[in-house]
Amino acid sequence: ASFRPYLCSLTYYADLTCSIGKILTLLSAIPYQFDGSQEQLISAMAALVYTTAVIECICALKIVVDYNFRGVVSDIPMVWNDLGGKLTRTLHFPATATFSELDFVGHRNSQLEA
Repeated sequence: ASFRPYLCSLTYYADLTCSIGKILTLLSAIPYQFDGSQEQLISAMAALVYTTAVIECICALKIVVDYNFRGVVSDIPMVWNDLGGKLTRTLHFPATATFSELDFVGHRNSQLEA
């Protein structure tokens, strides 16, 4: 179906966090370079990025510890799979159709016939 560079979604989210964190850190440093202000913004961005990365590392460490000490085998491709879908269902957002469920041609034809 789609290109998946990582087997586990947790690894994908960790890579995404690090990449976005680098960008946010560089963007938050721009006001500091011009006039020396907004050093709190740099600290806040660093704290946000590092906190998220530490949470992801703790989740990965739990998988390793469970396997090594308790013999629990995790279903690696399903770890944090569909995180956005689970979050929207938990927050009771309205359901949306997947791309394959959309019927563009039928919708266009029904408008032309009317």
